[in-house]
Amino acid sequence: MLVMTITDCPPQLRGELTRWLLEIRPHVYVGHVNARVRDKLWDKACHKIKDGSVLQIWNTANEQGFAMRSWNEPTYRVREFEGVLLVEHPTEAATVVTKAPVGDPPPTASPLDVPRKRK
Repeated sequence: MLVMTITDCPPQLRGELTRWLLEIRPHVYVGHVNARVRDKLWDKACHKIKDGSVLQIWNTANEQGFAMRSWNEPTYRVREFEGVLLVEHPTEAATVVTKAPVGDPPPTASPLDVPRKRK
């Protein structure tokens, strides 16, 4: 099973992908092809897309049951961590770390979340 999503692609590429895969939604393609065809479709999509992006997901025999790769995707990155594929979403808020003093509850805690002192 192969799933490909494409953004900002030329009409010629959409036509070439529909020779091998079904377009179930705009720019979302699904089908069952062998590894050679999968790699050829990947190369063709990466060479023909200028400003868009490509994501390809296929089933394989690993812990997750699938593998994926992306090209020219500005909003996230596919990372491998100890054999597991993860998606990293870089945000500015994630880089800012604030630390509350020890013993104080977090600023969004409700009164039920605050530990009570024993007498």
